[in-house]
Amino acid sequence: MKIKPVSKFLIAVIIVSIIISLFQIGIRISAEKKENTVDIAADYYTFKTFANAYGKTAYDAINELSKNGIVSVAVPEQCIQDVIDNGEVSQYSGGNILSGTLPQSISDNINFQNYSIKPFYTVLITKNSELAERMKENLPDGTKLIRGKDDTYAVIVPSDPTDAVNLGIGFDENIIEKFRNIGLNIVLRPRYTPGKSDLQYLEGIINKYDIHSVMFFGNAICGDGGAETKALANFFRKNSVVTYIIELPIQKGIYSQEGLPQLIKETGYYVTRVYSIYPAEQLKLTPPEIFNRWFRSISDRNIRVIYIKPIIDTGKTYQENMYVNDYYANKLHTLWKEKGMLFGVPKPMPEVNIHISIIFFILLGIIALFTIYMYILFDIDQRSTIILFIILSLLGAALIFFSKNITEKIAALSAAVIVTGMISLFIFEYVKKLYQRGKVTLIKTIKHGLMLSIILFGFSLIGALWIGALLSPSPYLLNLDMFRGVKILYLSPFIFLIVNYLYVFGANFNNKETPKDKYNLITETKHAWNITVKWGHIIILITLAGVLLVYILRSGNTGVSISSLELKFRAFLEHHIVARPRFKEFLIGYPGVFLTILAAYLMRKKWVIIFSAFAVMGSVSIVDTFSHLRETFLVSLYRSLWGIGIGIIASILIILVIYLPVLHQFKNEK
Repeated sequence: MKIKPVSKFLIAVIIVSIIISLFQIGIRISAEKKENTVDIAADYYTFKTFANAYGKTAYDAINELSKNGIVSVAVPEQCIQDVIDNGEVSQYSGGNILSGTLPQSISDNINFQNYSIKPFYTVLITKNSELAERMKENLPDGTKLIRGKDDTYAVIVPSDPTDAVNLGIGFDENIIEKFRNIGLNIVLRPRYTPGKSDLQYLEGIINKYDIHSVMFFGNAICGDGGAETKALANFFRKNSVVTYIIELPIQKGIYSQEGLPQLIKETGYYVTRVYSIYPAEQLKLTPPEIFNRWFRSISDRNIRVIYIKPIIDTGKTYQENMYVNDYYANKLHTLWKEKGMLFGVPKPMPEVNIHISIIFFILLGIIALFTIYMYILFDIDQRSTIILFIILSLLGAALIFFSKNITEKIAALSAAVIVTGMISLFIFEYVKKLYQRGKVTLIKTIKHGLMLSIILFGFSLIGALWIGALLSPSPYLLNLDMFRGVKILYLSPFIFLIVNYLYVFGANFNNKETPKDKYNLITETKHAWNITVKWGHIIILITLAGVLLVYILRSGNTGVSISSLELKFRAFLEHHIVARPRFKEFLIGYPGVFLTILAAYLMRKKWVIIFSAFAVMGSVSIVDTFSHLRETFLVSLYRSLWGIGIGIIASILIILVIYLPVLHQFKNEK
């Protein structure tokens, strides 16, 4: 592949772009390394329900787990329904007062005549003075407290009884103290109460118990937004309070807490992500599957809070169920401790930003690579090449000033598409030199397979660097904003593959014909269009389309299911190495490279296309690995290095097994 002098300038631009990307990646890695602490937190509510079913308390179950790896307990703010269920409060409506249908014992002790009460109001009766004061402090503005005779208290809430039962009334401090006494950290779960903007109570609890982690309960955070949210963010920053955000619901768009995005931004992204399995979903999983999800979320998603709900088998005793919970909590703690992880309240990564000038220089590198590709493919002259580069650069600069966020995403997707698109061009140009050039040998096949694998790995890393740098700001790393276009990334390289094949090998599939130095793409496209399609071609195309469909479906968050055998193998790899390599790399991609080399030596053009498609799948997987931004850059790098290491070993073994039978068959055909 000859490149004229004009490409020296474009290559220099690409090199500068890579260097600048490395600088931004360094900032990202430095921030990500600070997230080295994991919190394993038990959910108080679900453990309470589980324990009560066996005549035990939440304290009994969580206390036992605290000896087996649990670090924290998430204590929810009580709601009115909780204290009604506990028998501490009786609930009535304003209509009961106005109609005189309250029990005599209440009407005799409390005088409601001096208070304006409406029929839809909620009236709460208790003999606990401390609870009454707490309800008055935390319920909506306008709530009244009446102190009656015989230690009877009435709390009048300007809210319908149906809605009022879910309103927060503060924390049971006895619960907090009991768990603190056994050495557990407390994760506060405050509720949002409509019409209540005073955050003094919440801040008081945080200060009193020196709490450093908060995970909001419900569909909105505390306060009424605006200034209140900003004040809360300032308080969190001042007191090093980490906001826990539930990762999966945010990612899937199922659930969002009103006011949370503002709080996250105001705290300077001083947050950490939580992995939680919905109880209904957890019931469908076996204990090993639940554990593997916990374990995998730390490495694959860079999660730092595992929110544990009890693993329950209703057919087993309390002790048998607790044994299972103890075992997997301890296993999670032990395995990650062996990998060097600390345990406690997580330390969020510092806020990461990217300067507009860095985006521009990375974008120039992507444009330069695309310009080189156009230059090669269409053999355009030097002047036209420079003009194309300048026009695209000006458009890129305009896009940056229009929207920095949109530019980041478009540039990242463009980098992924052009890098993976050129992979097949490298493959075809490389194997073209081997086609009908010398006798095939086992040593030559392995040697060239190694060389081409390393070249493709290095080129794929260029795309990985660009994507990792462009999408390094905190919103991407926290999965609050995401890389878009995964399906495009997985589909576009195969369009490039067809184009690149026609450019390098032409549309003549005669195996014995040695390919020319280069072909006219437009002419060869016309030739390919006019090829007579046979039934064999149709069957092959349908088969390849099916393989491609499964490949694409398996590439996102949803799609085809994964076999239990594959899940077990994944779990084995995850538990024993730093980062599990992707199957598409070491079982498909790198073997595809070696088989493409062998096919070229044996002069089999159609096999060159098919095996090169497998090779492209592996390279696409490398680039895609680095677009999973919730995973740290170094973990993605380790994953890819394991992929090429195991992939080359697997490829050599495959070649050793098939080499002699294939060669024998080839000689028989001749």
